[in-house]
Amino acid sequence: MSIINRTNPLNLQYRVCVVTSAFSPLGTIICKTLLKANALVLGVDTRPCDPSLNAGLGTHFQCESCDVDDVEAAERVLRAVEEKFGAERVDGLVNIVEEGREVAGLERFAGQLAEVMGREGRGAVVNVFEDVDGLEEGRRVELVMDMAKKLAAQYGESGVRSTVVLPGFTGDADSTGAYQEAKTHMTALMKTERYVYVLLISPATNTV
Repeated sequence: MSIINRTNPLNLQYRVCVVTSAFSPLGTIICKTLLKANALVLGVDTRPCDPSLNAGLGTHFQCESCDVDDVEAAERVLRAVEEKFGAERVDGLVNIVEEGREVAGLERFAGQLAEVMGREGRGAVVNVFEDVDGLEEGRRVELVMDMAKKLAAQYGESGVRSTVVLPGFTGDADSTGAYQEAKTHMTALMKTERYVYVLLISPATNTV
């Protein structure tokens, strides 16, 4: 059965979106959210492709086994987008910031894709945290916020939006509540026209 919902009010038809850590629980939710909005989605991860995403030749969802920390990761992903979707552009990048994730490689990867988006005059880099509990994760939030600010400063005038989301939910990948929350976040992020970074806090967390 197709995941696509052609009556979805969030319409990303023919938009190419790349999702990193795509086969983490949250990554799978985000991929399904984008697919329901009619986007073409490339899931990037070193883990096996989630079968619930219905990847296959000619479908809206494709997998690419790749470690974004590799210096050639962006080149590989762009080549995969061209081969699998016939597109020479990327319209959106969603980074799932997992617990313990190194930010340096993610920043290099995001910067290279943001440069491609900037040449097209539009795009969005969205960084979504899985967890923000604890001192170490708090420091990671600071690093990703700094990254988002740099991207906004460097590519904002070229039409690239840079955003940070703290989901703050608890649940598994099959949770209806978790999916609805992710859907709400993506709707807000994709509709904003400002290129400055945005920090959204979900009602499920007490963070201010």
